[in-house]
Formats: sequence, structure tokens, C-alpha cells
Amino acid sequence: MHSDRLEIIKYDRMYIVYPRNNLPCPYWDRQNGCGIYKDRPIDCRLYPYDLHQIVEKKGIIEIILYDQTECPHKENLFMPVEEAKKLIQTLAREVYGADKPIKIKFEPGRKPTRAFGFLNPVVAWLSKIVRAYRQQ
Repeated sequence: MHSDRLEIIKYDRMYIVYPRNNLPCPYWDRQNGCGIYKDRPIDCRLYPYDLHQIVEKKGIIEIILYDQTECPHKENLFMPVEEAKKLIQTLAREVYGADKPIKIKFEPGRKPTRAFGFLNPVVAWLSKIVRAYRQQ
């Protein structure tokens, strides 16, 4: 579907997806900016908010919204928190269905905890695979 913009590598039961342009987003262009701005997905519209933790606890989907980011223009980009929560609710309904209870917490002034340290070796390993694949 987007093979002209995305590099998709199947490895075992995982798919690794990278933008072909070596930028954070396949639709970002250094000269023209976002190529799909009017139709961008919800997670792009939420930027610079960070949805770092999405977990299911006792049948409830808990989503934590953070406002700490390294973006130098973040103060001009933030939408009101309630508007962000509505977008997150829409996204969560699309992913989990209309009947699943959703709880959205906003934690202002906090950076997301990178408590998933056990994933760092996995990420490094996947990056190594991608680099080797690209050199073929």
C-alpha cells in the first residue's frame, strides 16, 4: 500500500517498518513539511503529546498522556488537554472497540518513564538486523 514510502521487513513473526526517506515520518519532506497534514492520523495530530504507556489492567485500557517532549516548538503546538483526550478516546475506540472501558490519564510535567529497559536489547538487536538487511 505504501511501499514507495515504507520499508517493511518481515522477521520471524514481527514486521519492522521504517520510512524510506530516513526521516522520522515517511510523509515528512525537509522543504515542504508534512505531505498529508490535512489528513494526518490521530497520533500525528496529538503531537507533541506523548502516548507512552498503553496497558490493560483488569479489563480496562489505561492510556497515559505526557506533555514532556524535546520539541523546541512544543508550547506553540499543544492543543487543550481535553481535546487531546477526545482524540485519544477516538483512537482507542478504533483499536479496542466501542465496548472496552478506556481510562485516559494526563500526567503534566512528567516525562514518560522508560521502565521497559528489557526492551532496549531487543531494539538494538532489531536495529542490527535492519542495518544488515539494508546492506544486502
